[in-house]
Amino acid sequence: MEQPIIVRYHWTADEYIISYDCHKRRSMRPAFRTAYNILFILSCLASIFLFVHRDWIVASVSGLCFIWWVFSIFGTKMILRNQFAKRPDQDSDIEYQFSPEGITITTSHAHSEMKWETLTEVVRTPKGYLLYPFPQLYYWLPKEGFENEEAYERFFELAKSKINKSSAVV
Repeated sequence: MEQPIIVRYHWTADEYIISYDCHKRRSMRPAFRTAYNILFILSCLASIFLFVHRDWIVASVSGLCFIWWVFSIFGTKMILRNQFAKRPDQDSDIEYQFSPEGITITTSHAHSEMKWETLTEVVRTPKGYLLYPFPQLYYWLPKEGFENEEAYERFFELAKSKINKSSAVV
């Protein structure tokens, strides 16, 4: 019998933010992200132009759009840190064991076993894997949590063979 693939890591606010960012990138395709950023940079430039030409109302609307864009980048991290501080699983040690038969999850708060069939998608990101039982619920597996690079690659091959949908996000 093949040895299980083990993933161990400490669940911190930084891990939470990284996992959320990877999940968000999966949800919003690169073309839309680029268009979103270009739109708000143009909004900023329009705001400056209109402010110089004394069109205060339109300039203030464009300025508010720019403020929203800045908040969406920096404010989200602040909100996520605040949410994480209220979570009962904050600062937990997490261990996943993956075998062809199933998945075992162990934390300081719980222990559970799952079948591969409960997962609908695996997403490979540069920083780790996201496992989805539902579109908005995911399990995070950071790359650093794997024993080595070989285990990291072996996991993806196993997951692809057990889960119908697999993809990669850059």
